[in-house]
Amino acid sequence: MRRRTFGLVGLTMLFGSTFVSAQEIKWRAAGSSPNAAPSAPAVSLGRPERLPPKDETSVVGAPPLNGLVVRGQIPEGTPPPPPPPPSGPLGAALGTPAPGEEAFNCGVANTQPGEAGFFSRLCDNIKRGFGDIGSSAGNMFQAGPGGTMFHSDDKFNIISPVSNPFYFEDPRALTELRPIFMWQHTPSSNPVFSSSDNFFLGLQARVAFTENISLVINKLGVVWAEPNAPGFSPHTGFSELWLGPKFTFIRNETSGTLLAAGLTFQIPIGPSKVFQNTGELSLVPYLSYGQSFWRSDYGTFNFLNTTGYAARVDSTRTDNIFSSFHLDYDVRNLKKIYPLIELNFAHYTFNGSARDLNFEGRDLFNFGSNGAAGINELTLAIGARYKVSEALQFGLVGEVGLIGGGRHMDGFRLTFDVIFRY
Repeated sequence: MRRRTFGLVGLTMLFGSTFVSAQEIKWRAAGSSPNAAPSAPAVSLGRPERLPPKDETSVVGAPPLNGLVVRGQIPEGTPPPPPPPPSGPLGAALGTPAPGEEAFNCGVANTQPGEAGFFSRLCDNIKRGFGDIGSSAGNMFQAGPGGTMFHSDDKFNIISPVSNPFYFEDPRALTELRPIFMWQHTPSSNPVFSSSDNFFLGLQARVAFTENISLVINKLGVVWAEPNAPGFSPHTGFSELWLGPKFTFIRNETSGTLLAAGLTFQIPIGPSKVFQNTGELSLVPYLSYGQSFWRSDYGTFNFLNTTGYAARVDSTRTDNIFSSFHLDYDVRNLKKIYPLIELNFAHYTFNGSARDLNFEGRDLFNFGSNGAAGINELTLAIGARYKVSEALQFGLVGEVGLIGGGRHMDGFRLTFDVIFRY
């Protein structure tokens, strides 16, 4: 134990004397002899000194030290432009998701800079539409959708439906006159109009005030009714008057999408002899949708739908919910020939109280039947529309009843129209 202690003390003294002698070594120039006369050291440590004042310079012509700008490898003068965005594998990783990965999960924005999302675009369209409503009174006679007063919205390659013309509405804001001829043959199973023929000859009219707002006269004309039951006689008379506003609140020319809302007032101003005076009034809110899709070198498909509800304001008229579907094909994208197929559905929800009948007349008559609630009607129409130009068009369809309990009015219907559009 004592030996270890004396050993440690000896080592301490040895290294301590070595350290002290090391402090006494003088710096000398490289290659000089150890016995050479001492000279000024090449490097020495001096006491710290303060920086010179602002008006002093350390080097002639140099800026004041207090104003010295420290740069990290950036030369004097104009800074260089920022580097370009990364390219190659790194850029691909930053800008393009890997196969099978969603852009959002890879940190890539779902929309491009400056492009709004779907809900933002929807809100913008709705706000713009309401702005049109607020300003339409003052701007009613300003330029329309085509840049001219009352011009139709012709920015979409769709056509107007042909069948069920009083309910089935085009979602665009249009200015047009549309004469309509309709012949309807009733099946023999109908208790009042058995194997009879009914006719309509009339006119529709539309006026476009802006791209979003228009006025529609859905039904105005003359009806020929030919019942074959005791107590009823064939007669001719004016039809009901249907009219109301329409508001197109979504119109996207890029995607070919249209959506409109409207309200039709069914005013029974006709005579009772042709069943056009039932009750006081029906209000018909509806939505009308249009969409183009599957465009190719051979042509383009177009889809339309109108869905709404005819609600009476008294207990006399019959209520119904309706939905009409349309599909056409623009052959070779020539905007000339459009073969089409249409389905028209109606469901009667509440009975009327005007007549003791167990059927209804869909768009041509409202009998106010007390036994029609719960009846469904479905018809199929096939035909075509031909455009001579945007200003002149023809439509023709043949329509047959598919379901209706044997009591519906539409055994067969032929509808022909001409459109004079501005």
